[in-house]
Amino acid sequence: MSTPASSASSSASSSSPGRRVLVGVLVLGLVLGAPLVPIAGFFGLALLGDQQQSAAAGGSSIVCDTGGASVTARDASGTEVTLDATQVRNAAVVMQAGQSMGQQAQVIALATALTESGLRNLANDGSYSYSGGVMSMSAWESARSVVVGSMDLPHDGVGSDWDSIGLFQQRPSAGWGTVEEIMDPATSSSTFYERLAGVSGWESMSVAAAAQAVQVSAFPSAYARWEPVARSLLSALSTVTCSSSGSASVGGVPTGLDEKRNKVVTFALQQLGDAYVWGAEGPDSWDCSGLVQGAYRQIGVELEHWSEAQRSAGREVSASEALPGDIMWWPGHVGIYLGDGELVGAQTPAQGVVRIPVYGAPRYIRVIE
Repeated sequence: MSTPASSASSSASSSSPGRRVLVGVLVLGLVLGAPLVPIAGFFGLALLGDQQQSAAAGGSSIVCDTGGASVTARDASGTEVTLDATQVRNAAVVMQAGQSMGQQAQVIALATALTESGLRNLANDGSYSYSGGVMSMSAWESARSVVVGSMDLPHDGVGSDWDSIGLFQQRPSAGWGTVEEIMDPATSSSTFYERLAGVSGWESMSVAAAAQAVQVSAFPSAYARWEPVARSLLSALSTVTCSSSGSASVGGVPTGLDEKRNKVVTFALQQLGDAYVWGAEGPDSWDCSGLVQGAYRQIGVELEHWSEAQRSAGREVSASEALPGDIMWWPGHVGIYLGDGELVGAQTPAQGVVRIPVYGAPRYIRVIE
């Protein structure tokens, strides 16, 4: 977190717009009152394409309904930048986490996350080339080995700046929390606000100065660029509703399922409320692929305990073709589709096994024919 994740480049734009994104743009355009135009390009990071984006709501203990909309605004230089549905949803989570501190704090947090990660929940593959000087090589190897665990949690892209992860590029080795805590957008946002509250006089500081006081970045002037975009987001998302994912729906088993699909879905729903523990396969704790594995074991299908392998366990179908019991796959994460826009999954340590609305753009994998 000592350097912004955006240091490789300087644009917070989205991928090329599709029809779904355009509809959302028009909706929020009524709030912004300005033309909404997408642009291309974004930081020197490995970002996940439209069909691979894992919305932050999937890994967050706060879930916000932004309707899949995107937002376009102008940065401090007057350049139009467009934030896609994943970035907008992450922005809503950041705002919700800071409600008690007021709008100025929310603007500071949004500008910081825009600068550090482009409002994407970034994992870290541990590929940073460390040559010594700040910590011992053994300490670095320890930090690197810890942070690569972020690749197994829901994420929107992959960065490699030191051992920085998440929306704010916080570092586990620097005391910002565990990997699981930092990769939960709601928790990492709350941590940022806590640090901001500890800065004497932050309320009277400029947005950039307050952000720098928290982040201690090597590029302190970078935050100012994103202040106007942060304020536009604050306006555009003022009516968005959010809730704790732990209070998600706990409805019954979908009706009309065949025997195999009923067994898969029923087993998964019976685990609601169980803990998320990385590598766990039950009976009272699970990780995402462990839960899917356990559910499919009920019908005699033995899946590997690995999300990538489960992605290859069947054939891909479209969202419109998906049926309850199909596997849902995002980069580094899986769940089970319930139908009617819902899923059940072992999400994060903060959430455990929950039933929540479908988020992002998952791929649907059919194992049961």
